[in-house]
Amino acid sequence: MIFNSIDFLLFFPVVVIAYYLIPVRFRYVWLLITSYYFYISSDIRFLLYLIPLTLLTYGVGICVELQRGGKTGVRNHVAYLLIAAAVFIILTALGILKYADFFIININRVVSRFGVTVKKPEWGLILPLGFSFYSLQAIGYLLDVYRKKISAERNFLKFVLFLSFFPIILSGPIERADHFLKQIHNSIKFDVQNIRKGLVTFAWGLYLKLVVADQLAAGVNSVISDYRDNYMKGCEIAVATILFGIEIYCDFNGYSQMARGSARILGIDVINNFRAPYLAANIKEFWRRWHVSLTSWFTDYLYIPLGGNRKGVVRQYINILIVFGLSGLWHGAAMNFVVWGLLNGVYLILYDIYSKYDKKKADKRELFGDKVAKRIITFLVVDFAWFFFMMPDLKEALSALWYAITNFNVPWIFSGSIFSMIPGKWELFVLLIGILILFFVDYVEDRGQDWVESVLRQRLMIRWGIYLFLVFSIILCGVYGNDYQQKAFIYFNF
Repeated sequence: MIFNSIDFLLFFPVVVIAYYLIPVRFRYVWLLITSYYFYISSDIRFLLYLIPLTLLTYGVGICVELQRGGKTGVRNHVAYLLIAAAVFIILTALGILKYADFFIININRVVSRFGVTVKKPEWGLILPLGFSFYSLQAIGYLLDVYRKKISAERNFLKFVLFLSFFPIILSGPIERADHFLKQIHNSIKFDVQNIRKGLVTFAWGLYLKLVVADQLAAGVNSVISDYRDNYMKGCEIAVATILFGIEIYCDFNGYSQMARGSARILGIDVINNFRAPYLAANIKEFWRRWHVSLTSWFTDYLYIPLGGNRKGVVRQYINILIVFGLSGLWHGAAMNFVVWGLLNGVYLILYDIYSKYDKKKADKRELFGDKVAKRIITFLVVDFAWFFFMMPDLKEALSALWYAITNFNVPWIFSGSIFSMIPGKWELFVLLIGILILFFVDYVEDRGQDWVESVLRQRLMIRWGIYLFLVFSIILCGVYGNDYQQKAFIYFNF
């Protein structure tokens, strides 16, 4: 069951109606039941991974808090060993489920030179949806308890809900315990404003997914799979890469907005994962705006413990490469994802060097042209990294890159053929409108305004005009659009 499915559109209203009819003190139990139903609707075997991880995290969290409550060094040492063991178990499970093939393939590349081959054990294991996300959420909780940033949650059912809340279990955002559990402990009362904000936010996410991302996917995928057979120009690959940058943003941001919207309808606030990232003026600012929950997780639980920027410039740069290399590996068990991560790490290092030696005065007024140029350059370098992300593997990525460079045809850009990448004039028109709306909404957010609240403050005619536009666009251009097929979100693969 996914957000852009008929099943969810039937499931969610039932959840909401029953949720607000149930007495306040029992609502979290209903959310827990529906969250587990939502999760096992994909595959009941997923519980074989979620339940043990939940029990481990809950039990270790309480034990660590009890040990940390003591003043002796022995107790602190035991707490450290408990945390280390729990984190090791979680990461080992993630490694076996997600990275076994990756490690065995790369080990074989080395040992095969000596006539040795390592075979993958036939364990019959599956990678549960969302495991990469709620594993990090569990580790973050344990480390926060160990650092005494939060108290261990004693209410078992509320803790289970923390790791299984259905709007975020499949692809985040990666919630923090102090933010989420605090809301669950407070009485969540019916609020019409929450319903209105949640519905608009959810509709916006669905619009981004169906009307923009899924339509872009058709053009992008055709280039990725057929660029050699159809003798495409290097320019076409470059344009497809730019379109992929917009596609993955609309796809993942669309999911995140639907997650936020459905949670908001239930009276729960979750982290805003995207803050107009493509309006960032530099790569550092981009990573403060893109996939915020993951970036902040790696910052708090890996980059800072490694030393951050506190142990000299060389160590800082090594830490950046470690963090982004692992971030790339987290996204996918393939070298092209690692290269994508390392490339972004190199961008950050180069920007840090540039910013230190930039002789312009910080208080010098920046011209409008400079502001625009910085944002375009940032978008393009980010998009170049997306090229490795969108290709099936590193070998194909390097091959396609060389093909694009050696077959680049600048006149093609001005020939009008660029518009043929999207099948159909109507689809192209819808896409252009959708992208313009996307960047307008991001511009409003970038100015520090909540665009949903701005919509809700408009007069009745304007407000309902926006509602109807979203609904009819989703129905006519998405669900009943040309060759519509329900498509999973890109980040479900991670």
